Amino acid sequence: MKHFRFTLQALLTVREREERSALEYYARQLQLQQQALDDLTAIETDLAAGWNELRELMTRACPVADLVQRLRLGQEQRPGREHRLDRGLLGTGGLVALEEGDPRQRR
Repeated sequence: MKHFRFTLQALLTVREREERSALEYYARQLQLQQQALDDLTAIETDLAAGWNELRELMTRACPVADLVQRLRLGQEQRPGREHRLDRGLLGTGGLVALEEGDPRQRR
């Protein structure tokens, strides 16, 4: 009877494929984190500009009608900001879980 001979090449190929897959996943998570940080930075900039504008209006004794109009405009833009904020927070949280060693990723 012929002896079974197993080379380690097959095992090496499987491990290299898993490693490549893990690196691609990590790279994608890094991209998502960068996008999330960019979104959060944009939101912070928008908020700072809004507060500066409000302060300027208050110091000029702006009519109440103008303040109400600007408030309505800000509320109309709010859903888009909330979506960017949610996307930003989810993007940063995914990478944190990955770097801390998410148990679902372990084998």
